[in-house]
Amino acid sequence: MNIIKSLSLPLMLCGALMAPLTAMANSCPYFCSESIASDYDFAMTIDNMEESIREGINESVKIVKPVYDSRVRSYLRTYIELQPRYTEEMIGRAEIYFPLFEKYLEAYNMPTDLKYMAIVESGLRPLATSPVGAAGMWQFMRPTGRQFGLRITQYIDERRDPEKSTEAAVKYLKQLYERFGSWELAMAGYNAGPGRVNSAIRRSGTNDYWELQRYLPRETRSYVPGFIAANYLFNHYTKHKLVPKRPHSDLLNTSVVRIYEGMSFTDINSATGVKMSTLRILNPMYSRRYIPQSVIGYQLQLPTMAAAILMAHLGIKEEDLSKYTETLLPVITGADLAFKEQTVMRNYRVKSGDNLYRIAQANACSVNDLMRWNHLNSSNLRIHQRLNIQVTERVAVYPDITSRKMDPIATLPSLFEIGITLPEFKVTHPSTCYKPTRRLELPENAIVLKRRMSVADAIRLNSEDTTSDVTKASFKRAMPGYVVVLED
Repeated sequence: MNIIKSLSLPLMLCGALMAPLTAMANSCPYFCSESIASDYDFAMTIDNMEESIREGINESVKIVKPVYDSRVRSYLRTYIELQPRYTEEMIGRAEIYFPLFEKYLEAYNMPTDLKYMAIVESGLRPLATSPVGAAGMWQFMRPTGRQFGLRITQYIDERRDPEKSTEAAVKYLKQLYERFGSWELAMAGYNAGPGRVNSAIRRSGTNDYWELQRYLPRETRSYVPGFIAANYLFNHYTKHKLVPKRPHSDLLNTSVVRIYEGMSFTDINSATGVKMSTLRILNPMYSRRYIPQSVIGYQLQLPTMAAAILMAHLGIKEEDLSKYTETLLPVITGADLAFKEQTVMRNYRVKSGDNLYRIAQANACSVNDLMRWNHLNSSNLRIHQRLNIQVTERVAVYPDITSRKMDPIATLPSLFEIGITLPEFKVTHPSTCYKPTRRLELPENAIVLKRRMSVADAIRLNSEDTTSDVTKASFKRAMPGYVVVLED
């Protein structure tokens, strides 16, 4: 929400917007290894495509004036020419976060194009932190975050929670739009604060953003152009031969488990085999990688298969499932599960009083290992220096449950033990018996009913031939997590 005010525009674009570029490019925990490489043509520069870009902006940008000026051009040059690989990763992350943004924007009757503001704010990085302390994808400062109901404690920072921070940002934007009456001014108010926008209106004698912008802070004058550039980019990146990097499936197929007892990410990794980097991406709100004890419970997001493993590890009984999750999970047994060890590099920041011997002892390695991993010529360290430390993680080898052939009779009870998550699909007719074809084999007489329906209700509905009434209510858009039962 707040960006350094002393930066020039080109430096702001490459610095504040793209802050952790190098780290992200080196680690890339978001993306699957088989992502398609782009065939970027450096001859297709911004300067050579001016007319096409102008047409694309006029076509795509709806909620603000579709201006194409030097500031928009600078943003696009950074995205497309200077940092195309980073941009491909950012577009890939949209597959994770844009559906969430759209859900809340639609719920509050707001234009879904506002989702592109998160590109300007953070590049879709929940762990982003600005030099002035704004945090999360929507870059809330602490006071504003608390004003809109976000908890900020020593263990939890909900400014980094994708779901809660998105709802808070949508509420704030709605309030700003109702106050100023234009999306340009609402965006300026989001970035600089409503007080500065009011001051600019008074000094300029107009409420036209493009007329009063010279009275706004420097980075706020570039905020709406940044939004226009992001809007164009996400609608026309194929023109520039950019290929989004597809996120790993563990980040797309997830379930939420409610945790009541204190649990560290290390405990969760040991129980489920989910990589620490994946846990951090899915649960960025836990500042110390620890979920504190709570009588109301805290949400933990996991890959769906891992959520089922954790439930089994915690010994959750079937009758208690609704207390821990509303998601229907695959049935996991000990025979299904195996683990493998995987070597990864962790980052360690040197603190006051550290030396190589102490760091080696704490990480079960030798001084020679540390020097080899970090190409050190001497044992001298400096405070805040970053060291690579090789560690071994326990990674789950998930069973290929979704490819198993299911016996219609034997499967019915097990499906209701914990349930099974379906890929999204559409049903062509309310009363049609439908067989999903994507990744899950089911009997021909399988149908889908409302989630969390009891076995008794499912049997009654099937026997009383009232299925069509249920399907008319629930088949408008069948979502992952509906219960599969069998029709007689």
